Amino acid sequence: MAVTLDGKTLTIEEGSFREVVRNVNVAWDAWENEAYTRKVKVLGSMRGWTFRCHENESVTWTNSAAKYLQGKVGTDAAVNFTVSKGDLHSVNTDVYILTVDVNYEQKDRYFTITLQEA
Repeated sequence: MAVTLDGKTLTIEEGSFREVVRNVNVAWDAWENEAYTRKVKVLGSMRGWTFRCHENESVTWTNSAAKYLQGKVGTDAAVNFTVSKGDLHSVNTDVYILTVDVNYEQKDRYFTITLQEA
């Protein structure tokens, strides 16, 4: 699977890539026909992705994609996100980076990224 985020090519751990589509709605309590009811207005849907990446010890922190992407968290600038896995799945859209969670295991660096479609 080929994944790029804001021009950075990422090494994705096998089996960690997850895409979710969430319902976006507003709900409120109402009284109708002398009975309580729960009203819901659907506003649309929102796509998001979570996946785990790997960088080996030869990648310095200065050159780390994790460090670069951490700098994008909390900004209102959307970045380009592409995924290509042949006929199985492809994505080309702009996203916001919600989280970059870095974990150090022995000499390697692993990081989990959470994205939301812009």
